[in-house]
Amino acid sequence: MAAVPDFSAGAMENWGLIIYRESSFLYDPKVAKAEDRMRAASTIAHELAHQWFGDLVTPAWWNDLWLNEGFATYMEYLSLNHTEPSLKPLDVFGVNELQEAFSLDCLESSHPISVEVGNPDEINSIFDSISYSKGHLYSE
Repeated sequence: MAAVPDFSAGAMENWGLIIYRESSFLYDPKVAKAEDRMRAASTIAHELAHQWFGDLVTPAWWNDLWLNEGFATYMEYLSLNHTEPSLKPLDVFGVNELQEAFSLDCLESSHPISVEVGNPDEINSIFDSISYSKGHLYSE
């Protein structure tokens, strides 16, 4: 694991190395709030889950991105529930993540959880709350 000050993504897992934006990975325990600890721990758990599902085991094409992100999100909250129970991560998921997924899912611009991706230019557009949060519901 490595922290990079101005890394463009919050984090990126690769087989054997996870790179984190410094602010998503590190915090000062003397002044950090519970949400700072939760953000760092959840980012680490999410990326570690991707080491297995997303890197070692990967769907054939991007149509099933929700499997990668949904499973990683599920494992993120499940592992946090065991390592940081005082932060009540499953309660936070229920309030924040689920609400975000539903608010996006009710828009006309919404899409099915499994999206037909015709070419690589379309890939970035499917990284959204439907893939992460709603995907988690199917993974659970």
